[in-house]
Amino acid sequence: MLDPSVSVDIRTTVEYRAVQEFAEITANLTYDQICQTIPITSGEHVLYHRLNGAIVKDFGDFGGGVDYEQPIIVEQKIRPTYQKGGLELPEAMFTDSGMMGKLGYQVAGDWAADAASANAYWPQRAIISLLRSAYGTTFVTGPLYGRSFGNCYDGLPLFSVGHTYNFRRPSLGVFSNFFTGGVLNDGRAADMTRTGYGTCPGFAPLAGPFGDGSAEISLAAAWDNLWKVIAYIRTIKMPDGVTPRYLEPDLIICGPKLQKNVLMLTSAEFISMNASTYGGGSTEIKGTISKLGLKGPLILSELGGNTDLDADEDYDWYLLCSERAKRSRYGGLIYAPREPFDLKMFAAVSGNAGINLELAEKDAIKWITKGRSGVSVGLPQFLFKSQATR
Repeated sequence: MLDPSVSVDIRTTVEYRAVQEFAEITANLTYDQICQTIPITSGEHVLYHRLNGAIVKDFGDFGGGVDYEQPIIVEQKIRPTYQKGGLELPEAMFTDSGMMGKLGYQVAGDWAADAASANAYWPQRAIISLLRSAYGTTFVTGPLYGRSFGNCYDGLPLFSVGHTYNFRRPSLGVFSNFFTGGVLNDGRAADMTRTGYGTCPGFAPLAGPFGDGSAEISLAAAWDNLWKVIAYIRTIKMPDGVTPRYLEPDLIICGPKLQKNVLMLTSAEFISMNASTYGGGSTEIKGTISKLGLKGPLILSELGGNTDLDADEDYDWYLLCSERAKRSRYGGLIYAPREPFDLKMFAAVSGNAGINLELAEKDAIKWITKGRSGVSVGLPQFLFKSQATR
């Protein structure tokens, strides 16, 4: 049976590896740039908020009367799930003389480092899986495949062509945060006119084989597509259907296949214009990018090399109103930690817990790592998706 002092030594050695790895991975994560983190304390957490925007009317010269609004209270539900991992090793790997007695420390330490890395990465893994899936209501990929995450407060998926400004008064108008279909043969996004939607872009490629004859689209066409999307977003209204939201999209999110063009669009001083479409020559874009407030793009490796949906998913891209989302209560995506990840070791004799009969019979040591968290879609007016045709 394992000596208590050896048990303490094993625990200390293994936990030290885990803490080191967790801190290193956490320092490199970027998920917090695209979501709000909201700690929760229950098995079903409901986030309540009022639909923003008051309706003010003109009551003439003498102002007789006033219309009283009933506040529109909407809700977002978050149900956390458990994330777990475990390891079991024989005591002999720690107590025998020679290499076998040292192997246990190595194996357990390596496993603990791997588990800590997975734990630290979990929020990013879950949020990006949600980002990729949110044109529907269930995860289409990733560790939560097939699990439902539900609709927005208006009953539609996060990315939809038909969000109403005011779901209690749909006649006030609708907007789209999902741009798909309708690509012109030079790679520029066609306008998609739908009743009540105004004119919104279709899929607006920034790179890829979407040009004439499946050629790579030009940087000029990508520039035009970016403009179409930004111009449309700036037309979106408040729930009264009249007042502009003054949305300021400022962060492009994409995968490695778009990195070259997106970096050029956000950092170049001039771009060459296509002679047949734009008349040739070049145009200055640096000042325009600065005035638009576009930041350096967020390039996510997780958005590249995906074949579980379609190879063209590599050319999807997102546009986030990051500053507005941060100032809002919920933003576009929500990560909700319920219980932080921890690592526990169990042995036949461990601390003051007495003798564990099961582990004494098996002459084994076990580790369990466990956390609990959930994710949810947020508000659709802050996050927009341009999706290649599936």
